[in-house]
Parts: sequence; C-alpha cells; structure tokens
Amino acid sequence: EFRGNFPDGSLRITDGFSAHIHEWLTSGRLDFAIYYAEGKNPTLHTEPLVAEDLYLFGPNKRQGPFARGRRTTISLREIANVPLVLPAAQHGLRRRINRAAAHRGMKLRVEIELDAVATLKDMVQKGGAYSIMTYGGIAAEVEAGAFRACKIVNPTIEHTMCLATSPHQAMTVGTREAIRLARRSIDALLTARKLRGRRLPHPRA
Repeated sequence: EFRGNFPDGSLRITDGFSAHIHEWLTSGRLDFAIYYAEGKNPTLHTEPLVAEDLYLFGPNKRQGPFARGRRTTISLREIANVPLVLPAAQHGLRRRINRAAAHRGMKLRVEIELDAVATLKDMVQKGGAYSIMTYGGIAAEVEAGAFRACKIVNPTIEHTMCLATSPHQAMTVGTREAIRLARRSIDALLTARKLRGRRLPHPRA
C-alpha cells in the first residue's frame, strides 16, 4: 500500500528487541519505530498505542502448564516452576516479568537467556521449555497449531507498544504516510484479535 502511494519511495523494515530498536532510532538509522517502551524517553517523541497483555506459550501439547484442557488463562503463581527461555535481564519485557514476580515474592525458573526472537521461538517449539511474549509475537504460530498460549493473570502483565520518532530526524511526507499506515495496521490487528490488549488513545495522522 505504501508503494502504491509512493511508487518512487524506498521502504526498509527492521525488527529486533526493543533495546536494539531504541538504539537504532536514537542513532538516526530509523525514521520511526514501533516498539515496547518503558515510560517516556526525553530523547524521543513517544506515543503509546496499545497496552498488550503477556502470554505464556509453549508446544501445542496437553502437558505441563497446558495439561488442563483448553484453558485460556494461567496465574503467575502457576508459572513459578515452569522452565522458561526469556530475553536477558536488561530487556524491557524481562524487566516487566521480573517486577511482577518480585511483587508476588516469586523467582521464576529461567533456564536459558536468549536475545534472538526467532531462535527463542524455535527452541520453545522443539524443546521442553516455555516462554512469555505478547500475543502479537506468537499469533501466527498459535493459529497454525504450533504453539498453545495462555494469558497471564493474577496479575495481568502489560507491555506498552509505542510509536516513536526522533526530534532530530526530518519528518518527510513518506515517513508520515508510513506512520499513518502503521497506525491503521495496528488498529486492524487489534480488531482481528491478532494483537490483544487495551487500545490507548492516540491522535490520527
């Protein structure tokens, strides 16, 4: 759709963990970013979009935490002894999970720290470990039957998706159009339940 509106434009898409995306944005390698941010950053313009719920996910087998049939939720307390593969401690997702566990006086059983999303999901699918992510990160695998997923409750843990731009980066017409299409895509994914959480109010481009 972007190329249809800007046939001579150039579009480059990069993905990665939020800490990496933040670094690329502040260094000028990206015009804008959609990533998970913790609070406001004085060096960026950030716009909260969605407060996404975190899900425990693992192989699509009726075993371990998924032994009780087609359950859709799981308490944080039930995860205490589940073997987990998670990003390293400096990542925002891991910090949110650790804070929720510490608030309950818990320590999770993290067996492997892994900072590559695709490799993490591959390890979960093939091995005996589980992981935690927003539903949007695993929707395709859940729908294909590769993973099962349960929303974490008691407490619900949210991860805030933001749109961010650098005040030092020029905002071109093409960038504004890409941002408009990105916002619209996120709204469509929420409506289709491929993203799950609370839509946060934001101005329309």
